[in-house]
Amino acid sequence: MILSDFILVSLAVFGITYLVVYFDGPFEILWKIRRVCGVKRVPVLDSVGQQVDIIEEPTSELAKLIKCHWCLTVWVSFVVSLAYVLLFGAALVRFPFLWLASVSVSGLLHDCKR
Repeated sequence: MILSDFILVSLAVFGITYLVVYFDGPFEILWKIRRVCGVKRVPVLDSVGQQVDIIEEPTSELAKLIKCHWCLTVWVSFVVSLAYVLLFGAALVRFPFLWLASVSVSGLLHDCKR
């Protein structure tokens, strides 16, 4: 595996995770997936009772996983890294290193985005 492959895997992990956690997607597909997993939308009211925002709150353990960027990154990275190793014929012994390293890079990208 070359450095560019590692960068592409890490960016793919970050992109997929960011989409699932923060975006509704076209036709609200990703929101529907989060809702099935137990995430609910709750209006935020000001002191007068006017709605000023809507937040998403997890109501189950699976919903907590879906709403936690770091938690979801671990599992998205697992799938993407395994797919890379199996599809592109990389040595299977590299899988755990690719998995954990791409989790770290994705987490760093998320923290830098804040």
